[in-house]
Amino acid sequence: MDKNKVISLPTWLLVNQVGIPFSSVEAAYFWSSTGGGMTVANYANEWSWSLFNTARFIEQLNDWHSSCSLGSIVVVGINNKDSFYKTTTTTTKENKRLIMIGDHEYPVEDSLTDDLYDLIRSSEDGKELIGYWIKLFVAAGYQLDILCNKTIGVAKSLAARGEISKAMDVLQWAFESDHYKAQWLRKKGMVFLFNLCNKSTLITNHQFYLTDGVKPVKKVAALPVQVDQFDENGFLIGGE
Repeated sequence: MDKNKVISLPTWLLVNQVGIPFSSVEAAYFWSSTGGGMTVANYANEWSWSLFNTARFIEQLNDWHSSCSLGSIVVVGINNKDSFYKTTTTTTKENKRLIMIGDHEYPVEDSLTDDLYDLIRSSEDGKELIGYWIKLFVAAGYQLDILCNKTIGVAKSLAARGEISKAMDVLQWAFESDHYKAQWLRKKGMVFLFNLCNKSTLITNHQFYLTDGVKPVKKVAALPVQVDQFDENGFLIGGE
């Protein structure tokens, strides 16, 4: 393999590995170098990973490559771990379309349709949702330099259906909850708006949010209180 090959990798792969990104980045490098043409079993054997972890990792890489690029270009040197921490962010020079989110302008992908671009720019709710996601995303240690089509499309759809509040609940849960599912999503780097709040996942994730940590208070039936009664001479009625 070429030790100095330049490949594009998702930002979550570099950041979300708790200080030990080498094995995952090397695996992604190998997967890219082979064009993803090997079987899951062969990749698992090559990386000394379980079949389950290998399948999930490849699924994430495929999903990322087919969805959008965040513009992170990594110069990969297999014998130099330090290179895995250094990214050079690039954007298309011809890309002049921007969306103002809060006080920051973000470029969009060149392939974004004009209709969707105009719709999200005019949707205050949609932009508010994207801004809330970016706030959580960046606070978690990620970097965002370009808004991809899927993020914009999901935000627009949620705004149109009046589900912004529900989506914000899910985002808060996904980034901050100790729930096993939320932790799993963070571990796998599946913390994008289009992962968490698309039409297929919003209802399920919101149900997790509603039930997370909510333990119904166990109501104990009140025991009948016995009130002693005494006769006119001071003796207990019914007593022996």
